Formats: sequence, structure tokens, C-alpha cells
Amino acid sequence: MMHGVTAAGKTSTSKALAKTLGLTRLSTCDLKTEMGMEGRTQGYEQRDKAYAELLRRLEGGLSEGKSFVLDGTFALSRWRQSVYDVCIRRQLHLCVVVCLCEDPEEIARRLAIRRSKTNQMPDDEADQIEYWCTEKKGLEPIDKDELKFGEHVQLLVVDTTRLRVLGNGIIPDEPSAGVQELVDVQTYGS
Repeated sequence: MMHGVTAAGKTSTSKALAKTLGLTRLSTCDLKTEMGMEGRTQGYEQRDKAYAELLRRLEGGLSEGKSFVLDGTFALSRWRQSVYDVCIRRQLHLCVVVCLCEDPEEIARRLAIRRSKTNQMPDDEADQIEYWCTEKKGLEPIDKDELKFGEHVQLLVVDTTRLRVLGNGIIPDEPSAGVQELVDVQTYGS
């Protein structure tokens, strides 16, 4: 399960992880497009619907024996809790990949690239730096109380600005050459 704000590198990381590990990728952004919600205001009502659909597809796919990379901000604890509940009920392991990019210039560059590659309206709020600032303020950080199923959850923090894996979220490890190393890196429990 990915976690982080707009343009933090979640989608690029999730696509590479899914390809490298042979997993099915579920994306809230893709689901919103499928559900006819692209280019609309990204209010909680629309986002709640996308997360509910992601959860429905996750449950169905798990019943078929699939494994997943879940791509979304998972900015609110209620969205994360639904995934935790599925993992607890099914006794599954979960790796939460927290993507960070703290450089506003890099964020602005990524948003500009995103706008140039999409046919969405140019004022789509998710492609605006102001939205990033607001979303960052509203991001509910993951705390240890959330990760109450201890040995079944791992937390991996990645600074996508410099492709560095941050062990416990504070002390940087050696620079990563890319996602393949993220697959092999030791992750950190709650």
C-alpha cells in the first residue's frame, strides 16, 4: 500500500514494484477515471467512492489468490484502516510504502510533466502546487497505533527526490539505484 501526497512518486514506484514483483496494481486515480470522476473536484465524497471500489476489487482479487500494489494517497487513516482490516481478517502481510518528496521545485516539475502528458483540464486541482500544499497539510501521518498487527506489517519510507530509502524515516541508508533495490531492501516493522 502506497502512502503520500500528490506528486510524491507513488505511482511511478507502484508501477515499478508491480512489474518487478509480478503483482496486480490497483490505482485510485485509474478507478476515478473508470468511474467517470476524472477532472472533477477531488473532494472526499469522490475519493471515498474510489477507495470503496479499490477495497471491493482488492477483496475480490484476494479471493482469487492475487497479490496487489495499492496506489493511492491513503492520506486519511480511515482509508488505510479498511486495508488493515482486510489484512488482519485474512492474516495477510502488508508493506506500507511511504513516498516522500520535500522539494517544492521538484514537485512543481513533476506536476508540470503530469499536466503535459494528460488530456485533463489544465486547472485540474490535483495538478496544481496549491493542491499539493493543501493536501500535505491534511495528510494524516501513519502512527504506530495504526500498525497494531505488528509482525504482519512493514513500513518502508522512500525519499523519491533522491531515490533514497529511509530506514526508520529519520536516518537515510545508502542511496538506492532504483526500485529493484527497494524490493530487496530490509524493511522496518512498526
